[in-house]
Amino acid sequence: MNQIVTKAIILRRTNYAEADRIVSCISKTDGKLSAIAKGVRRMNSKLASGIELFVEAELVLIQGRGSLLTLRSSKVTADWSSLAKDLDKATFGFELLKITDRIVEQGEGADLYPFIEQSLSALHKNASLEVVKLWYAANLLLHTGHAPNLRNDATSKSLTSESQYSLLIDQGVLSLDPRGELTADHIKLMRLAVSTDILTLNRVKVGDRVLQISAKTMWDFMKFTLQL
Repeated sequence: MNQIVTKAIILRRTNYAEADRIVSCISKTDGKLSAIAKGVRRMNSKLASGIELFVEAELVLIQGRGSLLTLRSSKVTADWSSLAKDLDKATFGFELLKITDRIVEQGEGADLYPFIEQSLSALHKNASLEVVKLWYAANLLLHTGHAPNLRNDATSKSLTSESQYSLLIDQGVLSLDPRGELTADHIKLMRLAVSTDILTLNRVKVGDRVLQISAKTMWDFMKFTLQL
């Protein structure tokens, strides 16, 4: 009997039979896994707390004959459930889980675990939602090889601090545009997002409008590029 012991974050839960649940999770060591949590919907189930959304838990999983694992035990190691009390943060958190579940194949994606863990942890520590959105999108794009070119424009010329730009979302490059929303401040912030951690990024003094536009630009490009 093979056993997996790993930290994991639940991505999706589906009720099954009378008292069970099928869970999809992203594991720190084994990537995306699917498991059945037997009897978890019964009162006083010892498994229930570890398969809640917005928690990290150490799971003990048993490998059976099929691809579906069986959850043997769960122990919460980090609790970010306070996010559920804030509608905007909860909505964003659910979207992060949904995106991960959609883009990661079974048995893959362990390398994406830090993006989810750090994003949920930062939100729990009251980091700006826009900062987390910018950081997550920028780093996921970089990691998957789809980062936009923030060094040269569409004609391969170096970006200048005096110019305004628009992002050509279908090409991932900036184009000179007198009416463009992106200035040197936006570009510097988007570059910084992939070279520092979320909490450090959260301490950077920047205008609300610059942050909002930077986050929206990167988030929209991520969704377009990854077909979300």
